[in-house]
Amino acid sequence: MLLFGTHLLREDGIVDGTIEALGYILVTFAVIGRVWAAAYISGNKNKRLVTAGPYSLCRNPLYLFSFLGTVGLGMATESITVVLILIILFIVISIPTIRSEEQSLHVIFGDEYTKYMQRVPRFWPKFSAFWRPDSVQINPAAYAKALKHGVTLMLFFGILQAAEWAHAHHLLPNLFTFP
Repeated sequence: MLLFGTHLLREDGIVDGTIEALGYILVTFAVIGRVWAAAYISGNKNKRLVTAGPYSLCRNPLYLFSFLGTVGLGMATESITVVLILIILFIVISIPTIRSEEQSLHVIFGDEYTKYMQRVPRFWPKFSAFWRPDSVQINPAAYAKALKHGVTLMLFFGILQAAEWAHAHHLLPNLFTFP
């Protein structure tokens, strides 16, 4: 769809540029957020209940930041259709995964996880609950994996922008237009 079609917006217009910039900001925020969350969870997953830093704001910060990145990538296409498709796909894939992971964490951590669930929202952050410890132990391999995923997300944004440029310069065919 993205290789052979183009969006309805006028290239280099104020709306086009604003949507693109917001998409870039969301992707950047998502990358920073995922790396931040990885610093807390790396090496601790299923070993110790992590409730500090981004995990004090919501129980699933990696999914929250992935959602923001997904929306940002969709915005890079400058198509509401693509944004909506990506949001639906994210919901269909992530909600069952989040529920399954939470059930597993409840089995592993029991009452400690129940109390955590009662005070920390599942997805949308509760900023008043934020707290962080003085130090965090980081697993270098897990942290490097998070950095790699972040770089990949930024590369996807660049690829989408390159495809848009190729369409504008007639290097890729525009077989259809999508909203």
